Amino acid sequence: MVQLVPEGGSAADALTLQMGTLDFYVSLIGGQAFTRYASTIDAMQIDAATLNNAIRSVRTATGSQRFELQSLLVFCVAESIRSDLIASRIEATIRASLGRLLGAAPRIAVGSMLAQARAWGQSSDAVWASLAPDVRATFSKPPPQRTAAERSRYERIDETRIDAALRLTARGVKVLKRPG
Repeated sequence: MVQLVPEGGSAADALTLQMGTLDFYVSLIGGQAFTRYASTIDAMQIDAATLNNAIRSVRTATGSQRFELQSLLVFCVAESIRSDLIASRIEATIRASLGRLLGAAPRIAVGSMLAQARAWGQSSDAVWASLAPDVRATFSKPPPQRTAAERSRYERIDETRIDAALRLTARGVKVLKRPG
C-alpha cells in the first residue's frame, strides 16, 4: 500500500494505491480497480501542482478524466519505484516547479519517460536471467527466510549477459520483478 497525501493535507485526505509485491503493478487506486494506463498518458505533463491537483481531484472526477488522473498518479508512483531514471526525473521536475531546484525543467512530458517504463518488465527479466543460478535461488527466498550471509549478498551485473537492445534500459532498473 502506498498513500499519497496532497500538499497541506492530512491522513484523512490520503489516496491509497494497492500494489503487487512481485511486480509493483497497481491494482487499486482510491478503492477503484486499475489495470492499464490511459492511451493519452504520453501527452500528459507533470509538475508539482498537477500532481497535487490529481491527488485531490481523482475521487470526485468521473469517466475519462478520472481514468487519466489515476493513470498519471500510478505512472509517477509505480514507475518511480521501478526505475531510478524516472524517479530522478520526476523528483527534479517537482523540485524545479516548486522553485527548489534551478536548472531543471519545471514541467516534463510523461512521453519522454515511456520507453524506460515500457521496457521495465523485459529489462527486469534480463537482469534476473543474468544473475548466477545460486544468486537467483537466494533472492527468490522471502527475506525473513534468508540467512544473515544471504541477506548481505550481492552480485554485480555483467551487462554482456543482457541483450544489447535492453542494456540501456536495464541500467535504469531499480527493483526487479520476482518470479511468481
